[in-house]
Amino acid sequence: MKSSKGTKYVNVKGDSPSTITINLHDDDNHNCVAELTQTDVKEFVECGFDFPESDRPWYFFNRLYTHNAIRNRGFATEVMQTLVTLADDMRVNIVNAINPYGDLNMAQLENFYVKYGFQKVAEGVVIRLCK
Repeated sequence: MKSSKGTKYVNVKGDSPSTITINLHDDDNHNCVAELTQTDVKEFVECGFDFPESDRPWYFFNRLYTHNAIRNRGFATEVMQTLVTLADDMRVNIVNAINPYGDLNMAQLENFYVKYGFQKVAEGVVIRLCK
């Protein structure tokens, strides 16, 4: 699928896939990738995180990767917009354990995800309930 940024691949297999991948790359094949994996939030609850009750499936979103060559050009924004639209269309919730091992610190990453409807439930953990 073409995008104003390059080529976008959205890999969703089946009505209730275990993994969803969104990959947007430019003509030089520099990638921006997000992957969601279906999860059971019991592990998070057992660790003391307070999750709202929901009858919707949960997907774990561990990382958004953007190649240095395409940073600050809107690739991550487009991938995140695709991700939240897809999650809403599929009626699934998302949990993200933020790992600041790139250029952004924890506060910057939390603020980034809040722009896309995520809410902080603990230090380094944000969730997004489907709309």
